[in-house]
Amino acid sequence: MRSASPNDPMDRDSMAMGPMTVGNIVSSGFKLYTSNFGRYILIALKSALWVFVPVLLALVFTVVFALVLGENPTAVLPLLGILIPAWIVLMVFCWAQSLGESAGIARLAYQELSGTPEDDRTALRFTRSRKWSLLGANILRGLIFFAAYIVFVIVTMILLVILGITTGVGSEIFEGASSGAELNPAIGILIGLFFVVGLIAFLLFYAWLATRYLLIDPSLAVEPSSGAAEALGRSWKLTGGHVIHSILVAAVAFLVGIPVYIVINIISQIISTLLLTAGQLIDPNLLTGISVLLSYLVGIIGGIATTPFWQSILATLYFDLRNRKEGLDLTLSR
Repeated sequence: MRSASPNDPMDRDSMAMGPMTVGNIVSSGFKLYTSNFGRYILIALKSALWVFVPVLLALVFTVVFALVLGENPTAVLPLLGILIPAWIVLMVFCWAQSLGESAGIARLAYQELSGTPEDDRTALRFTRSRKWSLLGANILRGLIFFAAYIVFVIVTMILLVILGITTGVGSEIFEGASSGAELNPAIGILIGLFFVVGLIAFLLFYAWLATRYLLIDPSLAVEPSSGAAEALGRSWKLTGGHVIHSILVAAVAFLVGIPVYIVINIISQIISTLLLTAGQLIDPNLLTGISVLLSYLVGIIGGIATTPFWQSILATLYFDLRNRKEGLDLTLSR
């Protein structure tokens, strides 16, 4: 019996007939990744280079200023007043361009699953046109995460105060602090238990929240009518009722990618060791610049390897959830 692949019409038909399991989604995403490895890696490389441009410029300026100015750094302050705003604008533009490139992988993966082939140029032309919506959606998602973190911290502090008042723990802590007496071990255990429970609740809450906004990139890469805010709502709608399913997909995909992360960590450790050995021979400022640059390059290489896989997984999960929510009428918007 031949094995099915995402490019196989029979396999697409079987996926369209019903919901996909977690294993189906991860294996289909992995097959998309391996069968299109060269195409996807090239797009991921372009995406990474856009991010690398402002970082490289910042590093070059930092090293040049450190070597040239020496003991008189204030001489460059007027120039920095122009360079920093210009660099921020460049960084935002490059970030948007990078998102437009990486989203192209999700679109290409989705069109293979949906049976509507599209060449790289056409797919990238569409996703590049959505770069500002992609940027806006990612910024909005970040703001939502930040606001949720603040709310969670405030609620935790309120609960901690309430717990201290109702159990009398708070008064004992203050009395012990003022008298120098040791804290009752039971109180220490209670406080530790509270923070463990709080940490678990925090991680579960963030996993739930991140999952609800997991599909903003494929939504914008596929649907032409959605904007930044609409993509957030679209992801929220698609993942509704399927949060655990989506979390399991992300968790299994992470486990599959662990070997890549291990290799990246080993390379980083080797580079750090070599730089420490050369520390006596190189100017400290130059050594710092080289260290940052090499570490960032290793991270970029890892990102180039993992971004296509992750985008393929997201596209497959997006396909599955659209199939579950909207049935079989899954035509790729052009």
